[in-house]
Amino acid sequence: MEAQELRIALYVCIFVLSVSGNSLVALTIAQNRRMRTLTNVLLMNLSVADLLLAVFCMPFTLIPTLLQNFIFGPVVCVLVRYMQGKLAPSLLATRSLAENHEMTVICVEVLHYFVKILQGA
Repeated sequence: MEAQELRIALYVCIFVLSVSGNSLVALTIAQNRRMRTLTNVLLMNLSVADLLLAVFCMPFTLIPTLLQNFIFGPVVCVLVRYMQGKLAPSLLATRSLAENHEMTVICVEVLHYFVKILQGA
């Protein structure tokens, strides 16, 4: 019984942190016009996808695992499988795009730094 209690506590903690943190990120970027850069839009996309994953997938994964039965009906079963299949690749693609953008920005800044050094020498 201790394993189930630990699993519930961890799921609740992750769910609360995911919903609150991702909501704050999305709201901050949406409300502040200066925050609407390409990087922040990618982060907002990532936070919205993560929020949807937390809301639509986590509860429907924990409860059937604990009860050993899916009690939400066949429509919700199909919807949850669809959301899990669409949101996980979306999260991976957005993370990859954001990381590639950041690496490009860093490389360009380093290149400009070296060009300034070489021009000054």
